Amino acid sequence: EALQGIRLSGSTKVGGGLFSQKTIDINGSATIKGDISGDNVYIGDQSVSIGRKKSKCPYIVDGNIFAANSVEINNIFVQGDVKGRNVKIGRRTDISGKIYYVDSIEVDDKATLAHAPI
Repeated sequence: EALQGIRLSGSTKVGGGLFSQKTIDINGSATIKGDISGDNVYIGDQSVSIGRKKSKCPYIVDGNIFAANSVEINNIFVQGDVKGRNVKIGRRTDISGKIYYVDSIEVDDKATLAHAPI
């Protein structure tokens, strides 16, 4: 668990979860084989090219995303649930689990959700 926050950029693979009492900020491309939990969680905003094709989801989370405050995610595949006070689901995002929010939810038209936000 990181007490001062986590910032990842470039190409990253994490074999477990990411936990912080502060902000988690992930850019580049990443595969996380576990849950992500922080005060705020921000993942992605850029598209990644692989050869001539753009990767549909350069971010993969095989777990849940939990944030005490804000969750903002783009270009990501989430196998689990997404929970936060304020949740923003950006373009080219695919969520297999449920989405829970307290105060606000914003979902891009190009996002794919398995369940309606609760």
